[in-house]
Amino acid sequence: MARKRYQPSTISGYGQGKTILVVDDEAVIRDLLKRTLLREGFEVLTASDGEEGLERLANNNINIVITDIMMPQMDGKELLRRVNKEYPHVPVIFITGQASKAERKHSGKPGSEICIVKPFKNQDIRFALQLTMLKLQKL
Repeated sequence: MARKRYQPSTISGYGQGKTILVVDDEAVIRDLLKRTLLREGFEVLTASDGEEGLERLANNNINIVITDIMMPQMDGKELLRRVNKEYPHVPVIFITGQASKAERKHSGKPGSEICIVKPFKNQDIRFALQLTMLKLQKL
């Protein structure tokens, strides 16, 4: 049986020239997201916790942050608060394995548009990014 070839997003070049910061304490998740995002044409930086993520934000032109909620050092909620304060133009997408009602509600606050539940599919990430990019275009 022939493997299906990967088809990039239908939004022409939506990742070109955009940089995404992936913040997750699990290397496997960071690597998976990085590969997926590179195929979509994004530049990708990674960080293993919120503190490292803030360093990347301070030293690079980041367009979107994708972050886990539950991390040591600084969790995703604190990272969201700091991003909203210091980089209010940068949207944050949450990914989590612990999707409680409270976390879903928190993800709807300004600066965080979407909460994706682990395990997720690549198409979930692409859809979340397409929505976020469309919202950015309207601003």
